[in-house]
Amino acid sequence: MQALRQFDLNLLIIFEALISECHVSRAAEKVFLSQSAMSHALNRLREYCDDPLLVRTANGLQATPRALEMLPEVRRALQLIDRTLAKPEPFDAERSNRVFTIACTDYFEAVIFPGLFAQLQQTAPESELTSK
Repeated sequence: MQALRQFDLNLLIIFEALISECHVSRAAEKVFLSQSAMSHALNRLREYCDDPLLVRTANGLQATPRALEMLPEVRRALQLIDRTLAKPEPFDAERSNRVFTIACTDYFEAVIFPGLFAQLQQTAPESELTSK
């Protein structure tokens, strides 16, 4: 975790774009950076990873084996971060299939529970209601 504290997490987005595109200018467009800023970011990534990540070939830039090895894990990490930070979807009672458990007294269960259960069946037919 100590190494992560010194790492700019924005470089993960840049890394994914660079390795996916294998083209600095296209990757820069993808993440809304200038070509110069993308080149500087690539240099920072190269230094941090101690690997060239992209090398020139007769067919243009090509990802190194290390970059290709890292790419699926970086994508997973970015997806996890995106899911974690995404706003939760609003509750939709009609489509919910959640199980709601209510801790209640015997009196509540006998008097209130039947009406509550009937109301739940109307508004959330796929949900369940249990008591403890």
